[in-house]
Amino acid sequence: YIRAAVGANSLAGTKVGTIGGSFDGMGDFLVSDDEMKERFGVEVVYDNKKLIDIKASITEAEVRAEMAKDLEECEIIGDLPEDSHYRTTLNCLAVRKWIENEDLGAFTVNFREIRPSNGLSVMPFMEACKAMARGTGYAGEGDVLTAAITGALLRGFTDAAFVEIFCPDWKGGSLCLSHMGEFNIALADKKPEIKETNFIFGEADNPVVCYGCYKPGDAVFINVFKGADGYNMLISPVEMIAGPKKDNYQGSVRGWMKPKMPLGDFLEKISRAGVTHHSSLVYNATLEELEFFGKLLGLNVVIVK
Repeated sequence: YIRAAVGANSLAGTKVGTIGGSFDGMGDFLVSDDEMKERFGVEVVYDNKKLIDIKASITEAEVRAEMAKDLEECEIIGDLPEDSHYRTTLNCLAVRKWIENEDLGAFTVNFREIRPSNGLSVMPFMEACKAMARGTGYAGEGDVLTAAITGALLRGFTDAAFVEIFCPDWKGGSLCLSHMGEFNIALADKKPEIKETNFIFGEADNPVVCYGCYKPGDAVFINVFKGADGYNMLISPVEMIAGPKKDNYQGSVRGWMKPKMPLGDFLEKISRAGVTHHSSLVYNATLEELEFFGKLLGLNVVIVK
């Protein structure tokens, strides 16, 4: 309960950064800047092309040191072009310094707006992974609400992450969690993988991306969403199960989440509740702790168990 209080009470007064603003068509999680401030006490900060100057200030020595750390701590998949790794690292360090300069508790990136004229030439997938491991909240695609909530959960419970349900494993009764290239590397079941990925969504260069599988363990699935009666937080106990012995999903973000009820029932219940497609996951926490977290934030807590 102390961890829950630490996380919930840390939210008001924080700032969430957004690179590229909101993603068109992602209205299920869309919250205005004014509402974030008025309802949660969170200020939304835009990059406003500050990343151009920040990136220019980063030294080659800083980039080389970070690259060396990547090679030491990660498993390399396939050929890893040095120039691509260098560009990725430079852009990621620019984001890291922006987070530090603005004192952000969380951030989000709209990958469709990543282009040199806006400040970044590479989508900073790796920095999203490393930032969550450091305790900075994150969510994809301009989702400031989930990013801010994930940041609060990280400050309270540490073992938290931004997640997205990708597809069901009907036979195994579990859900595959995945995303383009953002996950908390501190929660990986083994050394993270890195590889260059072909980026087809605009003017950005190909990034080097961090991948891995979420470790097994008990967890709570969390989704904060706005309904007709205000803001709600759905929580549900789940088990993160080990991946298959033959991993055909290497080089992707993945994790297998098993609800405590039949899979179809779980999906129906969360869908009827009105959840968004962006969620958070917390390991080693109880429903009671997360319910307390939600109530401290004045959220209507919906329990699915």
